[in-house]
Parts: sequence; structure tokens; C-alpha cells
Amino acid sequence: MFAARLLGLGAFVFVAPGFARMPDALEWSELPAYFQHLKRVRDVGADQPLLNTLESHDQRAAFLRNLWVTHVLLDPGLRKTAKSVLDADSDLLTPRYDDGSWARDEVRRR
Repeated sequence: MFAARLLGLGAFVFVAPGFARMPDALEWSELPAYFQHLKRVRDVGADQPLLNTLESHDQRAAFLRNLWVTHVLLDPGLRKTAKSVLDADSDLLTPRYDDGSWARDEVRRR
């Protein structure tokens, strides 16, 4: 699984909001940290970790740290709903690009 190998290097995390089912056992074994965060937010009614208003600042920070996320890319659909959530956590992310449609933030490491 390509995403799992990259995840171990801290290179990219691909998140696809909106899938309707919870993962099967194989997916859990490939990306356990991601699916633990996904289960936590699904249990409170959110679609994805990081991109919602139901999580605390500390939960978003833990997601970024635990998955070694380096950048967050928002497409036009996600930018409309998630950019304000991410902007509120300005100590976690540094905006690097925003053309009004697409946005890319870099994770700040402490």
C-alpha cells in the first residue's frame, strides 16, 4: 500500500473525506494510527480527523504528530469548509499557498 509506506517516512497522508463505511481489518493493520483517529471522530459524528469543528486543538495536534503529517492540501471543496478550522490553529500550521480555491499549509514542528 503506497500511502502506508510513505506514511512511515512522514511524507504524505492522503485523506479522502466522505467514504461511508468503516475500514476492514486489512486497512486497520496498514494504517492503524490514522484509523484510530478516524474512529474517534466518527464516534462523535465527524467525517474526518483534523478537518472539523468537533475536535479540540490538542486532538488536531495529536493527529498531525501521530501521523507525521508535513503538509495539508485542501481542494476547492474542502477549502470552503475546513480552512477556517485550520486557520484557528495557527500555531499548528503555516499557510504556504492559497489562491482562493486551493490551499496548502505546512505543519509546524516544535
